[in-house]
Amino acid sequence: MPTTSISEPTTTPLFPIIATTLLLTALICIIDICHEAKSSPKHLATWSMVFFFAISALGNVTAALIAKDHFPILANNVYMQAFVGVFGFQGVIKNLNISFHDIGFLKINHWIQVAKSTALASVVEIKANAQIKRESDLAAKLKGLPLIALNSHVLTLLGSGISITLAQKAVAENADECEVKAYALAQGAYARASKIAIP
Repeated sequence: MPTTSISEPTTTPLFPIIATTLLLTALICIIDICHEAKSSPKHLATWSMVFFFAISALGNVTAALIAKDHFPILANNVYMQAFVGVFGFQGVIKNLNISFHDIGFLKINHWIQVAKSTALASVVEIKANAQIKRESDLAAKLKGLPLIALNSHVLTLLGSGISITLAQKAVAENADECEVKAYALAQGAYARASKIAIP
């Protein structure tokens, strides 16, 4: 007599869901902060950025695992579960009103926003400091040019009358005229001034 076998329901392994969610979370965190800070990824190496990723990952992974258990339509689809966890975090939590160790996930969402603000401020500061250093390095090179050459570059890049104004300011502040004009070029026209040939 033929026997029929009852297949066990398949379950999606947790590791692929968590790994995919973490990758998506990292990508979104990088894009989000770079966009708002108008910065490049090289300025993101801060502890506040690590904390922002960690708290975001906590919320997103939890939401992805919740989606796995509560939405049968997502069964066995790792990418959709991760997608819902990352992009549907608030919707999943609000609809299910779930808490973890008596900590509401809406509270975690608040922590994410605080962590994001801290990371954003840190990246903006690093970007500003990097820009100041680039301008200072360029000015240090430009001030070695003869004054007549600096005047020509100021006229070309910053406009007429600026050279006279800068010279007057240098005299008034008892500052080096070449250095003042070099900093003006570095700060006012960095992209073009950085292409000036310096012997």
